[in-house]
Amino acid sequence: MELLRIPEKASSKVKLFWEIYLFDLLAAIAYGVVVNMLSSMVYPPLLVPYWLVLSVGFIFIMVPSRSNKELKMYQAFFLALTKERAKVVAFDYEWEETSIEIGMEGVYMHGNF
Repeated sequence: MELLRIPEKASSKVKLFWEIYLFDLLAAIAYGVVVNMLSSMVYPPLLVPYWLVLSVGFIFIMVPSRSNKELKMYQAFFLALTKERAKVVAFDYEWEETSIEIGMEGVYMHGNF
């Protein structure tokens, strides 16, 4: 019986050119339509700053995340907001500093606490 090759990825992103993907292009079109519809509510002398700020903001949210290159910035931001905070263990700096001051740095490590 011949072994079957199982692909690593079942789907891949459609790359148009350079680092522009199809989803990025569709998101930019949708974002442009929404921004254009909302521009009628902006005070006319502030239209140029409105377009500049929202254009820079769109570019910022669509660049890859620095911590995970497979995610976009908006995805990483969403995951950071929705992660469970109860699983994060904070380091107790005060106990560490106090134990060093009174000479208890080895007590915790040897299990005599």
